[in-house]
Parts: sequence; C-alpha cells; structure tokens
Amino acid sequence: QQQQQQQQEPVLTLAPRFLQCNDNPNIALTSGNPPLRWNNHSTAGDWRYGADAILLTRDGCTNHISSFDALDAMILQLSNRTLFPNLKLISVFGHSSGGQLVQRWALLSPVFGENDDDKDEKLPFRMSRELQVGRRRRRPHLRAIVANPSSYVYLDQRRFIGHCNDSSVSFQEPSKEVQTACSQYNQWEYGLEDGGPMDVRYRKQAVGKKTALIERYESRDVIYMIGSQDRCNISTTTTTLSNNNNKDASHHTTQWWCNSHGLETTCMDQL
Repeated sequence: QQQQQQQQEPVLTLAPRFLQCNDNPNIALTSGNPPLRWNNHSTAGDWRYGADAILLTRDGCTNHISSFDALDAMILQLSNRTLFPNLKLISVFGHSSGGQLVQRWALLSPVFGENDDDKDEKLPFRMSRELQVGRRRRRPHLRAIVANPSSYVYLDQRRFIGHCNDSSVSFQEPSKEVQTACSQYNQWEYGLEDGGPMDVRYRKQAVGKKTALIERYESRDVIYMIGSQDRCNISTTTTTLSNNNNKDASHHTTQWWCNSHGLETTCMDQL
C-alpha cells in the first residue's frame, strides 16, 4: 500500500526528527505514545554520536534505543521487498549535525547488506518475522551522503598536521606532547578508542576488530560533500542608537558566533 501511494513520484523523502529533552514537551506520536528524546550534553544533541535515547514511560526512563538503531530500523523497513519490491536505491543524506550522524552511522551500522557482499550481520535489535522474510531478497543499494559536518570520526590515530596554505601539511600521528595535551583526540566520537565524553552502547557492539571495521567501511558507498566557502569565523558588529535630535548617541557592540560548518573548536576537532 505504501509503495502504491508513491507510484506517481520516483522519489520518496523521509525526514526523521531527533528530539532533545528541551524540545516542545507537547509533541506526541500518532499512536499516543511519547516520542524518543535525546540528552543534549553537547549543543547540537547526543543523537549525532549514536547515544541512546531517553524513553519516558509509565515505569520511568529506559535507555536502550540508539539514534543509529532508529536509522537501522528505517533502512530495514525500506529494504523489505515485500513492502517495496521496486525500490532500487536508498540514499541517507545528512547536513551539518545530520552529516555528523550519517558519517558515524555509515561506519558502524550493520545494515549495509548489499554493499557488504550481501552478508547478513548481527543486528543490535530483533527484527520481526516479516522484516526477516523481506530482507532475504536482494536489497536496494544503500548510499550515505555526508555534507558539511563540523566534526568527524577518524579511522586511526593519524590527523592532518599543518595548515591548508602550508606545503608541509601531512597526514600523520600527532606528537606525544599534543596527544598528552589533548588526551581525548582519538576517543569516540572523534576516534574509535574507548573513553571520550559519552558512553555509546551501539559503538561498543559494532567495534570488534578495528581492521575489519575499516575494511568494511572502504567497501561502502559513502560520499563526502564540503562547501569550500562554508567557514566558521567570529565577527563583531556595532550598532549606533540615537534620539530624534541626534544627541546622546550610544554604541552597542555585539560579538557573535556564526552558524557555519567549519571545524568545531575543541582540540579534538582541530586535530
């Protein structure tokens, strides 16, 4: 039925919404159940890094559903040939904070079936029988498009050292002094090591042998898009206020932070 409703259009667009705890408390699902919400320890939301949601229930708070689990469930539903027999391509596109989500999810997710030689991998949640049957048929090709994220997860300890205008810039492991000063630089969400500002269950389940994880990522269809003029800087504006007689003018200076997509400002981002 869902497929028949879309026969007039060649593209179906779905936009998931990851609510934070401080978002509108009156938002509810059509089922009447409360929606999933994520903590916002970081300014743009922990959902970017695969953190578990806080599910408010009558019994209290349950933390067992990652933002990556939510994306996996959407992909599995769309990949079900019983429901969508003619679907050929699924593109998961994320911009800015969404780009951070998609880049990290594309690395860890086990649902890139066709891209990973069509092998069934162990999923972090149980599928219904209907999804299992539909998933056995050849699935649509899956592509991830990462646009203008302001932070990335790196695959090993190396980083670009130097400046863009410096011919000596190179991809290498930072010095011991730099690693000591920025001890979290290769911990999740910036690298694959344990530790970091948040404990992500999904990452722990996905990261076994790092070499196998990296090899798998190389086989996946992931596209990076970066706007060369989309840069982060700090600017100062001055506003002059005066009365009708142009007397007693006052000046107000405001320093503001642009909402751009250059690298964020922690040492982990800057490496």
